[in-house]
Amino acid sequence: MKTQMRTLTTTTISVIAVLFAINAKAGALDIDLSKSSIDFKIKHMLMMTADGKFKEFSGTIEKDDTNFLNSKVNFKASTSSVFTDNEDRDKHLRTADFFDVEKYPEATFVSTKIESVSDKKYALHGDLTIHGKTKNVKFVLEESLVEGKSVYTALTELNRLEFGVGQSSMMIGDKVKLSIKLTTK
Repeated sequence: MKTQMRTLTTTTISVIAVLFAINAKAGALDIDLSKSSIDFKIKHMLMMTADGKFKEFSGTIEKDDTNFLNSKVNFKASTSSVFTDNEDRDKHLRTADFFDVEKYPEATFVSTKIESVSDKKYALHGDLTIHGKTKNVKFVLEESLVEGKSVYTALTELNRLEFGVGQSSMMIGDKVKLSIKLTTK
């Protein structure tokens, strides 16, 4: 009986240790949306830059503490929440001419690979879906610490026409600079 009890105790402790090890290896980080953002910049009227953002979004980081390269970074934005501080332009961006928010309510990113570039700087590869079109894109991802919180900033430039967002125009640039900032709680 003592041997069985000792075996049961040892097994229970082993299972608990394995569960703690799994939790320490990979865990979902809580994102503070009030300190996070999805922003974009695009040339407008050839010389000016129009800034915008998505007001409604979410993101997840499944961080592998033993090897960050095994982590996963995902985010999605509600396309109807596009905001450029110009109500008429925002309404137009929501139409079938651009985001077609009735048909394509979300833009999503799902990471597929992370590569190390330098200390706390990575190449984040993944599938970006906008306007029903999915393309593999690469972000430059940087990790920093601000007021004790981890901040992950991902930057890329993409061609909006490759995603079927709008038509080629002299008034609007084709290239869009996209910036995602996810701050942990």
